[in-house]
Amino acid sequence: MGIDEKAREVDETFFKIILNEFYQLSVLDENLKIRELLIIKYLGKYNSVIMSELTSVFATPPTTMTSIVNRLVDKGYVKRRRRDDDRRIVEILLSQKGQKFYDNHKKKGRDRLIKLLSILSEREQEIFLDLAVKMSNNYKIDK
Repeated sequence: MGIDEKAREVDETFFKIILNEFYQLSVLDENLKIRELLIIKYLGKYNSVIMSELTSVFATPPTTMTSIVNRLVDKGYVKRRRRDDDRRIVEILLSQKGQKFYDNHKKKGRDRLIKLLSILSEREQEIFLDLAVKMSNNYKIDK
């Protein structure tokens, strides 16, 4: 199998994993859109972020990100907080409902990973982890 075929196989495999992940997230709340789900995951991982960080990370214009955040606020998943040291800066963070959603997803995701990893031997698990970390550390987004 040549490198092109291997790349195609990896692409298809990653795509299946991503689709399954989004499906698992949407099962928790079918009213959330993909970007909203990703923002909840991002906020769950990094606690609070400022709007400019969200626009940068998700390569989204500020007006679009404001609309997405507004929807998440309206749905009760996130809240805004102004910084005490600089009232112009608005932080976005998970609400209690958003944190509960994130924690539930994180636990279910961990359970799924444990189930998937359990089909591998301990050595295969170590190799898989080493390869995944190596690929992740060398992944650069082309702009």
